Amino acid sequence: MAAQVLSATFSKVLLNYQSSYAYAITNLGLMILPCFKKWLNSVNNRQDNFTLNDRRYSMKAMKNVCTCIHIHIYVYASIRRPMMMASDWLTKLRWCKERIGCTWGSGNKSSARIKNPHLRAKLAESLAVFLPKETEQQNNLFSYSFRKKAFLESSVVPKILPKSLLQLFVDIEFTGHTMEFYQKFNYRHYMYGILEYIWNIPSYHAEFKKLDEEGKIQYKRDMVFSSFPRFINLLINDSTYLLDEALQKEQNLQQYGYFAKNYNIMANETVHVLCYVTKDISRPFASPCMIDGMAAFLNYFLVHLVGPKRRELKVSDFQKYNFEPRKLVVNILSIYLSLGKEDDFCRAIVKDGRSYSTELFQASIELLERIEGRQDMVNEFRHFITRLDKWYEQLKLEEQEMPEPPDEFLDPISCVLMVDPVKLPSSGKIVCKSTISKHLLSDEKDPFNRSPLRLDQVIPCNELREQIRAWMLENKIDLKSFNRD
Repeated sequence: MAAQVLSATFSKVLLNYQSSYAYAITNLGLMILPCFKKWLNSVNNRQDNFTLNDRRYSMKAMKNVCTCIHIHIYVYASIRRPMMMASDWLTKLRWCKERIGCTWGSGNKSSARIKNPHLRAKLAESLAVFLPKETEQQNNLFSYSFRKKAFLESSVVPKILPKSLLQLFVDIEFTGHTMEFYQKFNYRHYMYGILEYIWNIPSYHAEFKKLDEEGKIQYKRDMVFSSFPRFINLLINDSTYLLDEALQKEQNLQQYGYFAKNYNIMANETVHVLCYVTKDISRPFASPCMIDGMAAFLNYFLVHLVGPKRRELKVSDFQKYNFEPRKLVVNILSIYLSLGKEDDFCRAIVKDGRSYSTELFQASIELLERIEGRQDMVNEFRHFITRLDKWYEQLKLEEQEMPEPPDEFLDPISCVLMVDPVKLPSSGKIVCKSTISKHLLSDEKDPFNRSPLRLDQVIPCNELREQIRAWMLENKIDLKSFNRD
Protein backbone atom coordinates (compact mmCIF):
# COMPACT_ATOMS: atom_id res chain seq x y z
CA MET A 1 0.00 0.00 0.00
CA ALA A 2 2.81 2.40 0.89
CA ALA A 3 4.51 1.69 -2.45
CA GLN A 4 1.28 2.51 -4.29
CA VAL A 5 0.95 5.83 -2.45
CA LEU A 6 4.59 6.69 -3.19
CA SER A 7 4.14 5.82 -6.87
CA ALA A 8 1.02 7.99 -7.19
CA THR A 9 2.69 10.87 -5.35
CA PHE A 10 5.81 10.69 -7.52
CA SER A 11 3.72 10.64 -10.70
CA LYS A 12 1.91 13.87 -9.72
CA VAL A 13 5.13 15.57 -8.69
CA LEU A 14 6.87 14.56 -11.92
CA LEU A 15 4.19 16.27 -13.96
CA ASN A 16 4.31 19.57 -12.07
CA TYR A 17 7.52 19.57 -10.06
CA GLN A 18 9.54 22.73 -9.49
CA SER A 19 13.03 23.22 -8.16
CA SER A 20 11.73 23.61 -4.59
CA TYR A 21 10.62 19.97 -4.62
CA ALA A 22 13.96 18.63 -5.84
CA TYR A 23 15.70 18.08 -2.53
CA ALA A 24 12.71 16.39 -0.90
CA ILE A 25 12.14 14.10 -3.89
CA THR A 26 15.76 13.01 -4.02
CA ASN A 27 15.85 12.12 -0.34
CA LEU A 28 12.56 10.28 -0.63
CA GLY A 29 14.06 8.24 -3.45
CA LEU A 30 16.97 7.25 -1.25
CA MET A 31 14.44 5.80 1.20
CA ILE A 32 12.95 3.62 -1.54
CA LEU A 33 16.10 1.69 -2.48
CA PRO A 34 16.36 -0.05 0.91
CA CYS A 35 12.72 -1.15 0.44
CA PHE A 36 13.64 -2.50 -2.98
CA LYS A 37 16.60 -4.31 -1.42
CA LYS A 38 14.39 -5.88 1.24
CA TRP A 39 11.88 -7.04 -1.37
CA LEU A 40 14.57 -8.57 -3.59
CA ASN A 41 15.97 -10.46 -0.61
CA SER A 42 12.56 -11.88 0.31
CA VAL A 43 11.90 -13.04 -3.27
CA ASN A 44 15.38 -14.41 -3.83
CA ASN A 45 15.46 -16.40 -0.58
CA ARG A 46 12.20 -18.19 -1.31
CA GLN A 47 12.21 -21.18 -3.61
CA ASP A 48 9.23 -22.65 -5.46
CA ASN A 49 6.74 -22.63 -2.56
CA PHE A 50 5.11 -19.39 -3.68
CA THR A 51 1.34 -19.24 -3.24
CA LEU A 52 -0.91 -17.37 -5.66
CA ASN A 53 -1.23 -14.47 -3.19
CA ASP A 54 2.56 -14.37 -2.80
CA ARG A 55 3.01 -13.98 -6.54
CA ARG A 56 0.35 -11.32 -6.86
CA TYR A 57 1.81 -9.32 -3.97
CA SER A 58 5.40 -9.69 -5.20
CA MET A 59 4.62 -8.61 -8.75
CA LYS A 60 2.51 -5.67 -7.58
CA ALA A 61 5.24 -4.61 -5.17
CA MET A 62 7.91 -4.89 -7.85
CA LYS A 63 5.86 -2.80 -10.29
CA ASN A 64 5.22 -0.01 -7.78
CA VAL A 65 8.71 0.10 -6.32
CA CYS A 66 10.35 0.08 -9.76
CA THR A 67 8.02 2.89 -10.85
CA CYS A 68 9.18 4.97 -7.91
CA ILE A 69 12.84 4.24 -8.65
CA HIS A 70 12.53 5.07 -12.35
CA ILE A 71 10.84 8.41 -11.58
CA HIS A 72 13.43 9.22 -8.95
CA ILE A 73 16.29 8.50 -11.35
CA TYR A 74 14.65 10.74 -13.94
CA VAL A 75 14.21 13.64 -11.48
CA TYR A 76 17.69 13.15 -10.10
CA ALA A 77 19.22 13.20 -13.58
CA SER A 78 17.26 16.34 -14.40
CA ILE A 79 18.32 18.39 -11.38
CA ARG A 80 21.87 16.92 -11.13
CA ARG A 81 22.21 16.90 -7.33
CA PRO A 82 25.67 17.22 -5.74
CA MET A 83 28.20 14.38 -5.94
CA MET A 84 27.78 13.73 -2.21
CA MET A 85 24.22 12.51 -2.82
CA ALA A 86 25.29 10.60 -5.93
CA SER A 87 27.73 8.55 -3.88
CA ASP A 88 24.88 7.52 -1.56
CA TRP A 89 22.92 6.46 -4.63
CA LEU A 90 25.77 4.38 -6.02
CA THR A 91 26.31 2.57 -2.72
CA LYS A 92 22.76 1.23 -2.89
CA LEU A 93 22.78 0.67 -6.63
CA ARG A 94 25.89 -1.51 -6.34
CA TRP A 95 23.87 -3.92 -4.23
CA CYS A 96 21.10 -3.91 -6.88
CA LYS A 97 23.72 -4.60 -9.53
CA GLU A 98 24.83 -7.74 -7.71
CA ARG A 99 21.28 -9.05 -7.22
CA ILE A 100 19.45 -8.04 -10.39
CA GLY A 101 20.82 -10.89 -12.53
CA CYS A 102 20.00 -13.52 -9.91
CA THR A 103 16.48 -12.17 -9.43
CA TRP A 104 15.84 -12.02 -13.18
CA GLY A 105 17.16 -15.54 -13.74
CA SER A 106 15.29 -17.12 -10.84
CA GLY A 107 12.09 -15.34 -11.82
CA ASN A 108 12.29 -16.68 -15.37
CA LYS A 109 13.64 -20.14 -14.54
CA SER A 110 10.27 -21.38 -13.41
CA SER A 111 6.79 -20.36 -14.51
CA ALA A 112 5.66 -21.23 -10.95
CA ARG A 113 6.96 -17.89 -9.76
CA ILE A 114 5.74 -15.74 -12.64
CA LYS A 115 3.11 -17.49 -14.72
CA ASN A 116 2.36 -14.58 -17.03
CA PRO A 117 4.74 -14.97 -20.04
CA HIS A 118 4.29 -11.31 -20.98
CA LEU A 119 5.55 -10.17 -17.58
CA ARG A 120 8.52 -12.57 -17.81
CA ALA A 121 9.30 -11.16 -21.26
CA LYS A 122 9.23 -7.66 -19.79
CA LEU A 123 11.90 -8.79 -17.32
CA ALA A 124 14.08 -9.68 -20.31
CA GLU A 125 13.49 -6.20 -21.67
CA SER A 126 14.52 -4.71 -18.33
CA LEU A 127 17.67 -6.84 -18.20
CA ALA A 128 18.63 -5.63 -21.70
CA VAL A 129 18.87 -2.11 -20.26
CA PHE A 130 21.80 -3.29 -18.11
CA LEU A 131 23.83 -4.55 -21.09
CA PRO A 132 27.20 -2.75 -21.29
CA LYS A 133 27.40 -0.59 -24.44
CA GLU A 134 30.63 1.27 -25.15
CA THR A 135 28.91 3.59 -27.63
CA GLU A 136 26.67 5.13 -24.97
CA GLN A 137 27.43 8.48 -23.39
CA GLN A 138 29.72 8.13 -20.41
CA ASN A 139 27.70 10.52 -18.20
CA ASN A 140 25.02 7.86 -17.79
CA LEU A 141 24.43 7.05 -14.11
CA PHE A 142 24.91 3.35 -14.94
CA SER A 143 28.36 3.50 -16.52
CA TYR A 144 29.79 0.92 -18.93
CA SER A 145 32.13 -0.59 -16.35
CA PHE A 146 29.39 -0.57 -13.71
CA ARG A 147 27.03 -2.66 -15.86
CA LYS A 148 29.81 -4.89 -17.14
CA LYS A 149 30.64 -5.98 -13.59
CA ALA A 150 27.01 -7.03 -13.07
CA PHE A 151 27.54 -9.80 -15.66
CA LEU A 152 31.17 -10.70 -14.95
CA GLU A 153 31.60 -10.64 -11.18
CA SER A 154 28.74 -12.91 -10.11
CA SER A 155 29.38 -16.63 -9.69
CA VAL A 156 25.65 -17.44 -9.64
CA VAL A 157 24.24 -15.57 -12.64
CA PRO A 158 26.19 -17.57 -15.31
CA LYS A 159 24.64 -20.76 -13.95
CA ILE A 160 20.99 -19.63 -14.10
CA LEU A 161 20.75 -16.91 -16.77
CA PRO A 162 21.43 -19.06 -19.90
CA LYS A 163 18.81 -21.68 -18.99
CA SER A 164 16.30 -19.02 -17.95
CA LEU A 165 16.82 -17.11 -21.18
CA LEU A 166 16.33 -20.19 -23.38
CA GLN A 167 13.26 -21.28 -21.42
CA LEU A 168 11.68 -17.84 -21.79
CA PHE A 169 12.51 -17.84 -25.51
CA VAL A 170 10.55 -21.10 -25.83
CA ASP A 171 7.68 -20.16 -23.50
CA ILE A 172 6.66 -17.00 -25.37
CA GLU A 173 6.00 -19.04 -28.52
CA PHE A 174 2.49 -19.71 -27.17
CA THR A 175 1.20 -16.97 -24.85
CA GLY A 176 -2.51 -17.34 -25.54
CA HIS A 177 -2.67 -13.77 -26.87
CA THR A 178 -4.53 -13.16 -30.13
CA MET A 179 -1.42 -11.48 -31.55
CA GLU A 180 1.05 -13.97 -30.06
CA PHE A 181 2.69 -14.81 -33.41
CA TYR A 182 3.82 -11.24 -34.05
CA GLN A 183 4.26 -10.26 -30.40
CA LYS A 184 6.93 -12.90 -29.77
CA PHE A 185 9.32 -11.23 -32.22
CA ASN A 186 9.28 -7.97 -30.23
CA TYR A 187 10.08 -9.89 -27.05
CA ARG A 188 12.88 -11.88 -28.69
CA HIS A 189 14.48 -8.71 -30.03
CA TYR A 190 15.71 -7.89 -26.51
CA MET A 191 16.70 -11.50 -25.84
CA TYR A 192 18.99 -11.51 -28.89
CA GLY A 193 20.97 -8.61 -27.42
CA ILE A 194 21.38 -10.42 -24.10
CA LEU A 195 22.23 -13.71 -25.81
CA GLU A 196 24.90 -12.20 -28.06
CA TYR A 197 26.59 -10.44 -25.17
CA ILE A 198 26.74 -13.39 -22.75
CA TRP A 199 27.59 -15.90 -25.52
CA ASN A 200 31.10 -14.43 -25.73
CA ILE A 201 31.71 -14.66 -21.97
CA PRO A 202 33.44 -18.02 -21.19
CA SER A 203 31.41 -18.84 -18.05
CA TYR A 204 28.10 -18.33 -19.86
CA HIS A 205 29.32 -20.05 -23.04
CA ALA A 206 30.29 -23.13 -21.03
CA GLU A 207 26.81 -23.22 -19.50
CA PHE A 208 25.19 -23.20 -22.97
CA LYS A 209 27.32 -26.17 -23.99
CA LYS A 210 26.37 -27.90 -20.74
CA LEU A 211 22.68 -27.34 -21.55
CA ASP A 212 23.22 -28.92 -24.97
CA GLU A 213 24.79 -32.02 -23.41
CA GLU A 214 22.06 -32.26 -20.77
CA GLY A 215 19.46 -32.02 -23.53
CA LYS A 216 20.97 -35.02 -25.34
CA ILE A 217 20.98 -37.08 -22.15
CA GLN A 218 17.39 -36.11 -21.32
CA TYR A 219 16.21 -37.02 -24.82
CA LYS A 220 17.88 -40.44 -24.69
CA ARG A 221 16.58 -41.14 -21.19
CA ASP A 222 13.03 -39.69 -21.25
CA MET A 223 12.34 -38.99 -24.96
CA VAL A 224 11.57 -35.39 -23.97
CA PHE A 225 13.02 -32.28 -25.63
CA SER A 226 14.77 -29.83 -23.33
CA SER A 227 14.77 -26.06 -23.85
CA PHE A 228 17.99 -26.07 -25.93
CA PRO A 229 16.80 -28.14 -28.94
CA ARG A 230 13.45 -26.35 -28.84
CA PHE A 231 15.28 -23.01 -28.84
CA ILE A 232 17.27 -24.09 -31.91
CA ASN A 233 14.11 -25.23 -33.69
CA LEU A 234 12.41 -21.89 -32.99
CA LEU A 235 15.47 -20.05 -34.27
CA ILE A 236 15.14 -21.92 -37.56
CA ASN A 237 11.39 -21.25 -37.70
CA ASP A 238 11.84 -17.55 -36.96
CA SER A 239 14.65 -17.22 -39.50
CA THR A 240 12.53 -18.89 -42.17
CA TYR A 241 9.52 -16.67 -41.56
CA LEU A 242 11.33 -13.37 -40.97
CA LEU A 243 13.75 -13.66 -43.86
CA ASP A 244 10.98 -14.79 -46.21
CA GLU A 245 8.80 -11.85 -45.16
CA ALA A 246 11.71 -9.41 -45.42
CA LEU A 247 12.57 -10.50 -48.96
CA GLN A 248 8.95 -10.42 -50.08
CA LYS A 249 8.46 -6.92 -48.67
CA GLU A 250 11.60 -5.72 -50.47
CA GLN A 251 9.74 -6.23 -53.74
CA ASN A 252 6.97 -3.82 -52.68
CA LEU A 253 8.86 -1.14 -50.77
CA GLN A 254 6.47 1.66 -51.66
CA GLN A 255 3.67 -0.18 -49.92
CA TYR A 256 5.58 -2.17 -47.34
CA GLY A 257 8.68 -0.07 -46.65
CA TYR A 258 8.02 0.22 -42.93
CA PHE A 259 7.33 -3.50 -42.53
CA ALA A 260 10.34 -4.42 -44.66
CA LYS A 261 12.66 -2.41 -42.42
CA ASN A 262 11.38 -4.06 -39.23
CA TYR A 263 11.51 -7.54 -40.73
CA ASN A 264 15.04 -6.90 -42.00
CA ILE A 265 16.25 -5.81 -38.56
CA MET A 266 14.83 -8.92 -36.92
CA ALA A 267 15.92 -11.23 -39.77
CA ASN A 268 19.52 -9.96 -39.56
CA GLU A 269 19.59 -10.51 -35.79
CA THR A 270 18.03 -13.98 -35.98
CA VAL A 271 20.33 -15.24 -38.76
CA HIS A 272 23.31 -13.77 -36.89
CA VAL A 273 22.35 -15.81 -33.81
CA LEU A 274 22.15 -18.95 -35.95
CA CYS A 275 25.58 -18.12 -37.37
CA TYR A 276 27.48 -17.99 -34.08
CA VAL A 277 25.50 -20.79 -32.41
CA THR A 278 26.17 -23.25 -35.27
CA LYS A 279 29.85 -22.32 -35.21
CA ASP A 280 30.23 -23.59 -31.64
CA ILE A 281 27.39 -26.11 -31.27
CA SER A 282 26.46 -27.82 -34.52
CA ARG A 283 25.30 -31.28 -33.44
CA PRO A 284 21.64 -30.44 -32.63
CA PHE A 285 21.13 -28.97 -36.11
CA ALA A 286 22.11 -32.31 -37.67
CA SER A 287 19.58 -34.31 -35.63
CA PRO A 288 17.01 -36.29 -37.67
CA CYS A 289 14.11 -34.03 -36.70
CA MET A 290 15.90 -30.80 -37.73
CA ILE A 291 18.37 -31.59 -40.47
CA ASP A 292 16.03 -31.53 -43.48
CA GLY A 293 14.31 -28.31 -42.37
CA MET A 294 17.65 -26.60 -41.77
CA ALA A 295 19.00 -27.61 -45.19
CA ALA A 296 15.80 -26.48 -46.92
CA PHE A 297 15.90 -23.14 -45.08
CA LEU A 298 19.49 -22.39 -46.15
CA ASN A 299 18.98 -23.51 -49.76
CA TYR A 300 15.74 -21.57 -50.18
CA PHE A 301 17.18 -18.23 -49.11
CA LEU A 302 20.43 -18.76 -50.96
CA VAL A 303 18.30 -19.00 -54.14
CA HIS A 304 16.70 -15.63 -53.33
CA LEU A 305 19.94 -13.88 -52.40
CA VAL A 306 22.38 -15.40 -54.93
CA GLY A 307 20.26 -17.10 -57.63
CA PRO A 308 18.31 -15.52 -60.49
CA LYS A 309 15.61 -14.25 -58.09
CA ARG A 310 18.04 -11.74 -56.60
CA ARG A 311 17.29 -9.43 -59.54
CA GLU A 312 13.78 -8.98 -58.15
CA LEU A 313 15.24 -7.30 -55.04
CA LYS A 314 15.67 -3.86 -56.55
CA VAL A 315 16.21 -1.27 -53.81
CA SER A 316 17.58 2.23 -54.33
CA ASP A 317 18.77 2.61 -50.73
CA PHE A 318 19.54 -0.65 -48.92
CA GLN A 319 20.69 1.17 -45.78
CA LYS A 320 17.37 3.00 -45.42
CA TYR A 321 15.57 -0.31 -45.02
CA ASN A 322 18.34 -2.14 -43.13
CA PHE A 323 18.65 -4.57 -46.03
CA GLU A 324 22.16 -6.06 -46.05
CA PRO A 325 22.19 -8.83 -48.68
CA ARG A 326 25.97 -9.37 -48.63
CA LYS A 327 26.02 -9.69 -44.85
CA LEU A 328 23.13 -12.15 -45.01
CA VAL A 329 24.89 -14.22 -47.67
CA VAL A 330 28.12 -14.35 -45.66
CA ASN A 331 26.22 -15.44 -42.53
CA ILE A 332 24.29 -18.12 -44.44
CA LEU A 333 27.44 -19.45 -46.09
CA SER A 334 29.14 -19.50 -42.67
CA ILE A 335 26.28 -21.67 -41.38
CA TYR A 336 26.80 -24.02 -44.35
CA LEU A 337 30.47 -24.38 -43.45
CA SER A 338 29.75 -24.92 -39.74
CA LEU A 339 27.21 -27.67 -40.40
CA GLY A 340 28.86 -29.05 -43.55
CA LYS A 341 31.29 -31.13 -41.50
CA GLU A 342 28.41 -33.59 -40.96
CA ASP A 343 27.87 -36.04 -43.84
CA ASP A 344 24.16 -36.24 -43.06
CA PHE A 345 23.84 -32.49 -43.50
CA CYS A 346 25.57 -32.61 -46.91
CA ARG A 347 23.12 -35.31 -47.97
CA ALA A 348 20.16 -33.25 -46.75
CA ILE A 349 21.33 -30.25 -48.79
CA VAL A 350 21.58 -32.09 -52.12
CA LYS A 351 18.32 -33.99 -51.39
CA ASP A 352 16.41 -30.69 -51.38
CA GLY A 353 15.04 -30.85 -54.92
CA ARG A 354 13.16 -27.55 -54.60
CA SER A 355 16.20 -25.29 -54.26
CA TYR A 356 19.52 -27.14 -54.60
CA SER A 357 21.65 -26.81 -57.73
CA THR A 358 25.39 -26.87 -58.41
CA GLU A 359 25.06 -23.54 -60.26
CA LEU A 360 23.67 -21.90 -57.12
CA PHE A 361 26.74 -22.76 -55.06
CA GLN A 362 29.11 -21.73 -57.84
CA ALA A 363 27.36 -18.35 -57.91
CA SER A 364 27.92 -18.11 -54.15
CA ILE A 365 31.65 -18.61 -54.70
CA GLU A 366 31.70 -15.80 -57.27
CA LEU A 367 29.96 -13.47 -54.81
CA LEU A 368 32.39 -14.35 -52.02
CA GLU A 369 35.35 -13.58 -54.31
CA ARG A 370 34.00 -10.05 -54.80
CA ILE A 371 33.89 -9.45 -51.04
CA GLU A 372 37.23 -8.20 -49.76
CA GLY A 373 39.00 -10.25 -47.08
CA ARG A 374 37.05 -13.48 -47.63
CA GLN A 375 39.68 -15.58 -49.44
CA ASP A 376 39.98 -18.16 -46.62
CA MET A 377 36.24 -18.61 -46.68
CA VAL A 378 36.32 -18.99 -50.49
CA ASN A 379 38.84 -21.85 -50.28
CA GLU A 380 36.89 -23.57 -47.52
CA PHE A 381 33.64 -23.24 -49.48
CA ARG A 382 35.22 -24.71 -52.63
CA HIS A 383 36.13 -27.82 -50.65
CA PHE A 384 32.57 -27.93 -49.27
CA ILE A 385 31.11 -27.81 -52.82
CA THR A 386 33.34 -30.72 -53.85
CA ARG A 387 31.82 -32.80 -51.04
CA LEU A 388 28.31 -31.78 -52.11
CA ASP A 389 28.98 -32.87 -55.69
CA LYS A 390 29.98 -36.36 -54.50
CA TRP A 391 26.83 -36.68 -52.40
CA TYR A 392 24.68 -35.43 -55.27
CA GLU A 393 26.03 -38.14 -57.62
CA GLN A 394 25.48 -40.80 -54.96
CA LEU A 395 21.91 -39.61 -54.36
CA LYS A 396 21.06 -39.66 -58.07
CA LEU A 397 22.31 -43.24 -58.29
CA GLU A 398 20.15 -44.26 -55.30
CA GLU A 399 17.05 -42.61 -56.75
CA GLN A 400 17.48 -44.41 -60.07
CA GLU A 401 17.64 -47.78 -58.34
CA MET A 402 14.90 -47.18 -55.77
CA PRO A 403 11.36 -48.32 -56.76
CA GLU A 404 8.17 -46.53 -55.66
CA PRO A 405 7.38 -47.53 -52.03
CA PRO A 406 3.92 -48.90 -51.13
CA ASP A 407 1.50 -46.24 -49.83
CA GLU A 408 1.37 -47.80 -46.35
CA PHE A 409 5.15 -47.24 -46.05
CA LEU A 410 4.87 -43.49 -46.70
CA ASP A 411 4.64 -40.84 -44.00
CA PRO A 412 1.22 -39.08 -44.26
CA ILE A 413 2.73 -35.68 -43.42
CA SER A 414 6.00 -35.58 -45.41
CA CYS A 415 5.10 -38.26 -48.02
CA VAL A 416 8.52 -39.89 -47.71
CA LEU A 417 9.49 -43.44 -46.79
CA MET A 418 9.14 -44.09 -43.06
CA VAL A 419 12.20 -45.61 -41.40
CA ASP A 420 10.99 -45.62 -37.81
CA PRO A 421 7.15 -45.67 -37.85
CA VAL A 422 5.28 -44.78 -34.66
CA LYS A 423 1.59 -44.58 -33.78
CA LEU A 424 0.06 -41.45 -32.26
CA PRO A 425 -2.00 -42.50 -29.21
CA SER A 426 -5.03 -40.20 -29.59
CA SER A 427 -5.52 -39.98 -33.38
CA GLY A 428 -4.19 -43.47 -34.16
CA LYS A 429 -2.24 -42.17 -37.17
CA ILE A 430 1.09 -43.77 -38.08
CA VAL A 431 3.93 -41.39 -38.94
CA CYS A 432 7.73 -41.44 -39.04
CA LYS A 433 9.33 -40.67 -35.68
CA SER A 434 11.60 -37.98 -37.16
CA THR A 435 8.56 -36.21 -38.67
CA ILE A 436 6.54 -36.10 -35.45
CA SER A 437 9.69 -35.12 -33.51
CA LYS A 438 10.10 -32.10 -35.75
CA HIS A 439 6.46 -31.15 -35.26
CA LEU A 440 6.57 -31.51 -31.47
CA LEU A 441 9.57 -29.21 -31.20
CA SER A 442 7.29 -26.36 -32.27
CA ASP A 443 3.90 -27.50 -31.05
CA GLU A 444 3.29 -30.27 -28.50
CA LYS A 445 -0.06 -31.31 -29.99
CA ASP A 446 -1.19 -34.15 -32.25
CA PRO A 447 -1.24 -32.60 -35.78
CA PHE A 448 -4.35 -34.61 -36.69
CA ASN A 449 -6.70 -33.82 -33.79
CA ARG A 450 -4.80 -31.10 -31.79
CA SER A 451 -4.82 -33.10 -28.54
CA PRO A 452 -1.78 -32.75 -26.20
CA LEU A 453 1.11 -35.01 -27.17
CA ARG A 454 4.68 -35.67 -26.02
CA LEU A 455 7.31 -37.68 -27.82
CA ASP A 456 7.54 -40.25 -25.05
CA GLN A 457 3.84 -41.07 -25.60
CA VAL A 458 4.17 -42.30 -29.19
CA ILE A 459 3.88 -46.04 -29.71
CA PRO A 460 6.57 -47.84 -31.79
CA CYS A 461 5.23 -49.87 -34.72
CA ASN A 462 7.83 -52.63 -34.68
CA GLU A 463 6.00 -54.95 -37.05
CA LEU A 464 5.59 -52.26 -39.72
CA ARG A 465 9.18 -51.18 -39.16
CA GLU A 466 10.44 -54.69 -39.91
CA GLN A 467 8.24 -54.86 -43.03
CA ILE A 468 9.75 -51.62 -44.32
CA ARG A 469 13.29 -52.83 -43.63
CA ALA A 470 12.59 -56.12 -45.37
CA TRP A 471 11.29 -54.19 -48.39
CA MET A 472 14.42 -52.02 -48.40
CA LEU A 473 16.72 -55.07 -48.21
CA GLU A 474 14.75 -56.76 -50.97
CA ASN A 475 15.26 -53.73 -53.23
CA LYS A 476 18.93 -53.34 -52.17
CA ILE A 477 18.40 -49.94 -50.55
CA ASP A 478 21.12 -48.89 -48.11
CA LEU A 479 19.60 -48.70 -44.63
CA LYS A 480 22.35 -46.37 -43.38
CA SER A 481 21.44 -43.69 -45.91
CA PHE A 482 17.92 -43.51 -44.46
CA ASN A 483 18.42 -44.24 -40.79
CA ARG A 484 20.09 -41.18 -39.25
CA ASP A 485 19.03 -41.94 -35.68
